[in-house]
Amino acid sequence: MNVNIKKIFNWEIVDVSRPIPSYVFTCARPRVSGYTVTITYAHHGCVSKFFDAESEALWARYPDDGPWGAAYDYYKRMKNSMRQQHKRMR
Repeated sequence: MNVNIKKIFNWEIVDVSRPIPSYVFTCARPRVSGYTVTITYAHHGCVSKFFDAESEALWARYPDDGPWGAAYDYYKRMKNSMRQQHKRMR
């Protein structure tokens, strides 16, 4: 069994998705329950981070724009991190 140590420690980001709203349907009326940002790594698959819009206890941790602002801020930070990784590889 050959284990490639370089792949184990390589957390290179390949793609970052924009914040995608998650909906809950109540009384035939959709309501946003939060936003999901998905990060795809080269050798470790996908990881999703969820920013909850229904839990008021978490709103204190979010910036002024609420969960949308937190999700978009996270998206921008991961996109910047991906650019920095690509610069180092060249």
